[in-house]
Amino acid sequence: VVKSPPFELEVLEAALVVATGRLDAEMLGTTQRVQELLTRLPNDINPVSLEELRRVKGALVELENKADTLRNMLEELMDDEDELRELNLSSRPRREERRRQRERERLERELERAREIKEELEERLEEDEGD
Repeated sequence: VVKSPPFELEVLEAALVVATGRLDAEMLGTTQRVQELLTRLPNDINPVSLEELRRVKGALVELENKADTLRNMLEELMDDEDELRELNLSSRPRREERRRQRERERLERELERAREIKEELEERLEEDEGD
């Protein structure tokens, strides 16, 4: 049986697919603008064409910044194991229950140790009273 990834990772993957799809669509549109401009520009250098070239360059810089931001966010997320664990919401109740169980066991051990100390003190007190 193939175990599917946690729901949260599937959601993250879907968000990445959407984000990269948008970037890809923007890049496709910008690439078409660049090709049209490069075809037209050698024969018709004018202020309108140069302004379009400036806008296309700005669009390419914006796309690069968006891609860098997405890449940096993913790298930070993948480098931070605690953040990845927190992202996995579906296993959080199990982790929390295990933490509570460990705490109960620790408290039970402390209580047992306190009982033992109390018994020792009572025995010593009885011995001292008997003397």
